[in-house]
Amino acid sequence: MVNWSGTESARAGRSYLPESNEQVAAVLAEHHAAGAPIRPIGSSISPNGIGLPTDGGSSISIALMDKVLAVDREARTVTVQAGARVQAVVDALAEFGLTLENYASIAEQQLGGFTQVSAHGTGALVPPVDDQVLALTLVTADGAVLRLRADAESDEERRLFRLARVGLGALGVVTELTLRVVPRHLLREVAWIISRKEACDPTLNAAMIRRHRHVRYMWVPYTDDVIVVASDAVATDPRAAVPAAGRAHSAAGAAAPAAGLGDGKDGDLGLQGTAAAGPLAAWPVAGSAEAAAAEALEQWAKEPLRDLLAELSREALKQAGAASLAADVAALRERRGEAEEAGSEGALRERAARLVEAAEAAVAGDIASLSAAGLRHRLLGFGPLDTGLVRRVNLAEARYYRRACGRERERGGPTGPGAPPGALPPGVPDGARVRYDWSDRVLGFDCGGAQWVNEVALPAGSWSAPDSQGSEFVRRVLEDVVERRGLPAPSPIEQRWTAATSSPMSPAAAGRWAKDGAATPADAIFSWVGIIQYMPREDDARQRASVTAAFKSDYEAACRRELWADFRAAQHWAKIDLDGLAPEERGEALQSLAKDFDLQAFEDARAVLDPRGILVGPRLASTVLAAAALAQTSRA
Repeated sequence: MVNWSGTESARAGRSYLPESNEQVAAVLAEHHAAGAPIRPIGSSISPNGIGLPTDGGSSISIALMDKVLAVDREARTVTVQAGARVQAVVDALAEFGLTLENYASIAEQQLGGFTQVSAHGTGALVPPVDDQVLALTLVTADGAVLRLRADAESDEERRLFRLARVGLGALGVVTELTLRVVPRHLLREVAWIISRKEACDPTLNAAMIRRHRHVRYMWVPYTDDVIVVASDAVATDPRAAVPAAGRAHSAAGAAAPAAGLGDGKDGDLGLQGTAAAGPLAAWPVAGSAEAAAAEALEQWAKEPLRDLLAELSREALKQAGAASLAADVAALRERRGEAEEAGSEGALRERAARLVEAAEAAVAGDIASLSAAGLRHRLLGFGPLDTGLVRRVNLAEARYYRRACGRERERGGPTGPGAPPGALPPGVPDGARVRYDWSDRVLGFDCGGAQWVNEVALPAGSWSAPDSQGSEFVRRVLEDVVERRGLPAPSPIEQRWTAATSSPMSPAAAGRWAKDGAATPADAIFSWVGIIQYMPREDDARQRASVTAAFKSDYEAACRRELWADFRAAQHWAKIDLDGLAPEERGEALQSLAKDFDLQAFEDARAVLDPRGILVGPRLASTVLAAAALAQTSRA
């Protein structure tokens, strides 16, 4: 079993694919009785392989339990089996004019894993996805089936529900979820470029966070460029665009007056405030003149990346051709002797030149079809740990964004599709990239291939009074960690924001926000920052091992040592990995975990729900359990 990035693997003794709660319960009860390890696994998206089992242990996947069970349009809820994938749920909700409140970068996750690790999108009024969960079905290690709800009668049941929302698969197997959903809506996405200084300006930061429903920054190392991507709901009733076939599924709501985004019912969802102006449908429209102009602009914007890839590919092909020719000539001379070689060597050289020419043509055709992320991935394959090369790639990517977002338009190139009247929000320069589409199509984005990621969440003020701690953290990463050391840090360093969640095991838990006993405001927010290292050569085990070692021992380790404590940063559960740390650093990391989370409450719940510890995989054992044990030892 291998995770999505190919960074972690395990050999399961047995794998189970149940189709019902009863089957899940039977499998778990059997393992509980035998004290045999079994780990629930989702789509294996997590870079750290959090769902992978112990080698030789069992795994259980509920991928076949993937149905949408019920949609309540009036209450705005959906009940699904936890094996349902995000995109499938989104497609089903669209028929009712509804959608999920927020999305992470990709939509292939199963809902169970999506919520269990507190995945998140961006938006200072939108919490991580676990906070959308209103009820869940949990099958415990001994096969008991529990129904947990946010509105349970007792405090104890409500506490267990909040723990189980981010249970990391250690409290039981989540088989069903009821989630809060929102009206399906169009978003206007605008992308433009600001400087590092602007990105760290407290006033500008506060304006960005408060003005836009969704905003993220993409910082490009070794440049001054920060790409802002901001999205806002369009002022229209999105359910008016639901096809007739979809409305037929909701007889009670089909003829009823539709509640729009500004009816007050969505006030707690962040859909209130200044709505975006623009068309009432996706824009540019496929096949239109604007779509053709947008594509022409995109192709022109990618030229710096394409040109660099063509240059490096030509150099590599010529070097490979020369090496191959030298080997062929040496072999020929050895077989025939010097006197017979003049004609044969000429033929070999001519053949080598033809092969290089053909390969160059093939590479050129391949390059033309690649996305910007695909071009970056291919470029980094020439030397992901070569700082000089990585800087060249980052500069080419910065030029791509400058062209796409209007900063280099004055130097020539196509004008692009422009923007609908009134589309640009205040403070956004002319030429910024604009598009309109449904929220699920806007909020997802290309992650860029196999990678190591380390992401942390840190308190960032409140929606009423945002601070610039998140941006200051990134500035320190760039200046004190990356550029001072000359690390080969690729683009981007991604920064997002979310509201706090009431799930105590989330890195964005409301309880983590408060400092020195201060109260946590109802609108507390966190900034999430992710550093990345791509592993472009999937067939090169040596390169992957080198990238892994460099990322962990240099890039991530420096951030951990120099920044995390000062900014009260906590790692994303799908990205935490303490393997390979020196004993002292590992001890400090475990102490931070014990300080950040109420691990005693989590362990108390585990003692009841999984007393024999069969649901814990190696990643949890080396992090949560180890930190809990350390905390217990310290108390003793």
